[in-house]
Amino acid sequence: MILFDDTWWLPSGETHLQQWMKAANHRVDGRLTYQRNKYDAALGYCESRRTAIVAGAHVGLFSYWMAAVFAVLHAFEPHHDHRFCWEANMRRRRKNAHLYAVALGASQDAVALETGPASSGDTYVVPKERVNGHGLIPMMRLDDYHLRDVDFIKVD
Repeated sequence: MILFDDTWWLPSGETHLQQWMKAANHRVDGRLTYQRNKYDAALGYCESRRTAIVAGAHVGLFSYWMAAVFAVLHAFEPHHDHRFCWEANMRRRRKNAHLYAVALGASQDAVALETGPASSGDTYVVPKERVNGHGLIPMMRLDDYHLRDVDFIKVD
């Protein structure tokens, strides 16, 4: 885990986000942002701010801002390193934010993940046989959580 720009914890080896955020150089409350214009545009369609969901929460680059404006945030992130960074990045916003260590999918199952070498955002499901049953991550259906009053869902 590395501390980038004294504000964001990122997985070791992550260079894509650092380059992208430095080049964009857009800050909110002193923190560099990632694709903030897309988030702001989507949020503009959201009339209520009760419950938000992030499917693929990664390291919390969107969760951080969402927890500030929604009453409750439910974040789903299957990758261990990303969850570790999410927890570190969300320390100040943790009261109303809940993190689940699962992947979301069409059925209950287990999945295996691989991540690109320089971009932790390049994480994807691979055949379970590649890991021979070791390191499998639970996959759940979002409906299994019976969340109520959901006003915003970010899926990545």
